[in-house]
Amino acid sequence: MLHLLWLMLFFNMCKSSYLSSNRSNVSYIAIPEDELISRSKWPRVGFGCAIKSPNTNHIYYVTSTQTMGVGYYYNKVQQCQNSKKYVEILKYNLENNIFEDKLLIGQQSAEYTFAQGNLGNDNIVSCGIDENSNILYYIGNNKYDCETNYNFDSGLVRINLQTMSFIDRTNFRQFPGIEKFSPNSYHEYKYIQIPTTSVLSDNYLWLGFGGYYTGIWKLDITTPVVQLVDQFQYIYEIENNMMTGETHKQDVYFSEIKKSFKNVETGLLYFLQDNGYGDSLLLEINGSLPFIKNNTRLITLDGLTRISDIEVDTFLKKIYVVTGALTSEIYQYNYDFDRLPLNENCNIDFLKMPTDWGVITNIEVDVNTGYIYAIISTKYDNSGVVKINAKDMEIEMDSYQIFSIEEQNSNNYVYTSYLNNLNISLMDFTYGKLFLAPNSNNYYMKIASVDLMGCSPGRGIKNDFCEICERGKYSESHGGFCEYCNPGYSSDKLQSIFCTKCIPGKYSNGVNTIYCDDCPKGYYSKIEGGINCDYCLKGKYSTVDGSDTIEDCLECEPGKISDKGEDDCIFCEIGKWASKRISCINCPKGGYSYSLGLVSGIECSKCPIGKYSDELGIINENECKECAEGYIGLVEGAGSNDSCIKCDRGKYREDLNLCKECVPGQISGRGFEECQECPEGKLSDMYGIECIACEMGRYNNLRGLTHIDICKKCKAGKYSNISGAVDENACNDCPIGKFNVEIGLISKDLCKSCISGKYRGQTNNPGENCIICANGKYSEKESNECKLCPSGKYSSEDKENKFSFCFDCPSGRYNEISGQHSINVCKYCLSGKWGSKVSSKYETDCIECQVGFYSKIEGASSLDTCLYCPEGTFNDETGIDNLNNCKKCSVGMFSGEGVSICSY
Repeated sequence: MLHLLWLMLFFNMCKSSYLSSNRSNVSYIAIPEDELISRSKWPRVGFGCAIKSPNTNHIYYVTSTQTMGVGYYYNKVQQCQNSKKYVEILKYNLENNIFEDKLLIGQQSAEYTFAQGNLGNDNIVSCGIDENSNILYYIGNNKYDCETNYNFDSGLVRINLQTMSFIDRTNFRQFPGIEKFSPNSYHEYKYIQIPTTSVLSDNYLWLGFGGYYTGIWKLDITTPVVQLVDQFQYIYEIENNMMTGETHKQDVYFSEIKKSFKNVETGLLYFLQDNGYGDSLLLEINGSLPFIKNNTRLITLDGLTRISDIEVDTFLKKIYVVTGALTSEIYQYNYDFDRLPLNENCNIDFLKMPTDWGVITNIEVDVNTGYIYAIISTKYDNSGVVKINAKDMEIEMDSYQIFSIEEQNSNNYVYTSYLNNLNISLMDFTYGKLFLAPNSNNYYMKIASVDLMGCSPGRGIKNDFCEICERGKYSESHGGFCEYCNPGYSSDKLQSIFCTKCIPGKYSNGVNTIYCDDCPKGYYSKIEGGINCDYCLKGKYSTVDGSDTIEDCLECEPGKISDKGEDDCIFCEIGKWASKRISCINCPKGGYSYSLGLVSGIECSKCPIGKYSDELGIINENECKECAEGYIGLVEGAGSNDSCIKCDRGKYREDLNLCKECVPGQISGRGFEECQECPEGKLSDMYGIECIACEMGRYNNLRGLTHIDICKKCKAGKYSNISGAVDENACNDCPIGKFNVEIGLISKDLCKSCISGKYRGQTNNPGENCIICANGKYSEKESNECKLCPSGKYSSEDKENKFSFCFDCPSGRYNEISGQHSINVCKYCLSGKWGSKVSSKYETDCIECQVGFYSKIEGASSLDTCLYCPEGTFNDETGIDNLNNCKKCSVGMFSGEGVSICSY
C-alpha cells in the first residue's frame, strides 16, 4: 500500500505543463556567496546533498567542504585540520526561484555570527527529510578517521524545518551498546567513522557504513534524542578451494557498503556492497520484519563492480545500475534482479556510454515521461546531461547538453567556462526541473536548472500522465499524444514510436491497428501499406490467406457462382441456375428445379398440365399451383392461371386436364370441381345445368331426381303455394269451413267453402265434402261447426234451406227448448191468451185477455182475438178462454160489452 500511495502522490504532484515539452533548456542559478560559500576562499565549499521537502515547494541544499587530497604535501594532520567544520543549509523557493533562507551550523564567532550548533563534520555524504516530524537530517563522514579533538567525528545533525533551526548533533561514537563488528581490536568501531549511505523507511532511518568489518544501523530520528534502535552485521559463507584440492566453507563479511535505496512499490530496502574487485552484492531487507538474517536476502550482481548509482523505475518496474571506473555502463534488472536485455531486438544486456564522457556519477529517472537523465560531471569540458529513452535504453545524442557559461575577464574578453562536478542532483516533477548542484569541488558557484523533456516517443499525454502507447498506437514526438496507426500501418508493440507499413497481402484499415491483417480468402493486395484488399471478381474465388497476387483468384466451375471477394464457389440454391458463374437466376415461371448445378433455365422442369406457377425459383412440383376448382389446364409449363379454363355448366373437373358430364340427377355450374346432387324439392334439368324446383301444389322428398321424374301432388283438401317443397308437410290443409276433393292445389283460394247448413271442422278431412248439419242445428257458409237452433226457433226441413238457418216460431207460439227442427215444436198460446212476438221462448210471452174479454182461439197472435163479453155479462178475471165464462149480471143489473162489473 505504501508504494501505491507514493505513486499517487507522485502523479498528483506532477504538472502536466512540462509533459508536452519538446525541448530541454538549461539555465543557471547563481549560488549566493557569504562568509562560508565563496569562490575566492579555500578550501572549496560545494554541496553534499540536496533534498526537496515533500510538503512544500522548497529545496534544501546541504553544503560539503572539499578536503585536502592525499599526496606529498598533505598528511593526515593537515587533512583533519583544513576542513571548514561548518555546514550551511540553503532554502530555495521553487515557485519564486530564489534562495529565501539559510541556516549555518558551526561554532559562532566574529566571522560566523549566525552560526549555531558548534563545530562538526562537514564532509556530508547523505541527507533526507522525515515528512511526519518535518525534520531534515544530514550525515557527516570522518573518512580520514580524525581524532575527536578535530571535531570531525561522523555523526547526524537534525534541523527543525518549521523554525529553520538547529535541533542537535548526534556523535555516532557516543551511542551506548554499539557493536564492534570486528573480531580483532584494531578494527573495532572503525566503521563508525565511515557512514556512506542512508534511507528512510517506515519512520526509521537505516544507515550503512563502509569498511570491511561493518554493518547497518536502524535509527529513530523522531524522538527527542536520536535512538539506535537496532544494528546488524551480515556474515555469509563461501566455498574456498584449498591448494590440496579440498573445499571448505569460509565466513565472509558483507562490507564496503556504498549505497542504499528503497523500492517504494515492494517496501524492500537494499544496501550495496561494492569493494571494487569482486562482484557487487545487494543485501535485501524487509524492514517490516525483525532485523535478523532470516529476513534478508543476498543478491549477486554478476560481473558488476564500481557501481556509481542505482535507481528504481516504479512505472516500468525496473532497476537501473550504473557501473564503471573510467567509462560507464548501465544495466537494467527486474524486481527479482533478473538482468534484462536492452530491448527486444538484441541480446546485449548493458548500455555502453561514450568513452569520452568518462564516469556517469549518477542518473535520475523520470518515471512519468520514460526518460533517464545521465549526469556527466567529472570529465573535463564534457560535463553535462543526456537523455536515455527507458523504452529501449537508447541514448538520444541530440539531447546531450554541456554545462557552460559565458564569462568576461578584466579586459572585457568573453570566453566560455565549462562547469564540472555538477552531480548533486534532484528532480522536481512539480515544475518539471532537474537541478544539478556542484559537489565540494565547486568553483563557478552555479546550479544548473535543466527543463525536463515531455513524454518520450512511444508515450503520450493522458490525464496529466505519460501513458505508454498501447499496441496499435504510436508517438513519434516528444511531449506528444499516443495516436492510432494510420490506415495501411500497424504496430504490435507497446510504446511504439512509429508504425510499420503493411506488406503485400496484408492491410490495415485503421480499425485494427495492432496487426496488419491478412487479406482474407477471396481477396489480395499487391501493394505495400494497403488500407484495404482488392477482391476477387464475381465468378472467381481464392482460398489463400494473405494473398499478394490476383493469380490466386480462380474461376468457379460450371454450375457454381461466387460474389466478389469469396473464398469458395457455391451451388445455386435449388430452384435457381448459375448464369455466367456470377449470379443465380430463378427458374422461370411455370418451371421448377430440385437439382443443384444447373447452368441454364431450360434445365428447369415444367409444371404439368393442370398446374402453373406464377412465382420464380420454386423447387418442386408440389409448389406448382393447381388450377382453381372447376378449372383444367391446357398447356405444360404454364406461368399463370390464365392457362386454366373453367369446366362448362353440367360438367365437373374429373382431373386437372379433363371435364366430365354430371350424372342424371346432378348439376354443376361453370367451373365446378364436382357435380352437386339436386336436393329434395328439386329436379335436375335434362342438361344437368340447373335443379328445377317442384311447382306449387307439389313436393319432392328425395335427392337426385331427374327431369323425367315427377314431383308428388298435395293430397285432396291440401294446397302448397311455394315451389321447391321438400316434403308433404309443405302441403297445408284447406282452412276449416272449406274443402276440395281435388289434388295438387296451389293456393288456399282453391279451397271451396262449405255452404250454409254444412260445415268442416278441424278434425274433418278437408278432401271430402262438407258435412250436413244435424236436425235442430244450422250453419252459415264456411262454418267449422253446426250450431243448435235456440229456443224460440227451429230448423227447417226444406231441402233447399235445410239447416241453413233456424226459423222463428210464429207469433202466438213459443218454444222453450233449443235444437228443435220442426214448426210443430212451437207451442200455441192457450185460448184466453195471445202472443204477437215471433221467436218467443217462453209461455209467459202469451198475454192473457183482459177482464171483460175472452178468447177461445189457441195460438192467437193479436189482441183482436180477445172478444167482448156480451152485454148483460161481465168478466172480472183475465184470460177467460170461453164465452161461457162471461158471468151474467144479477137481476136488476146491466152491463155493456166487455165490462168487468155490472151496473145498476
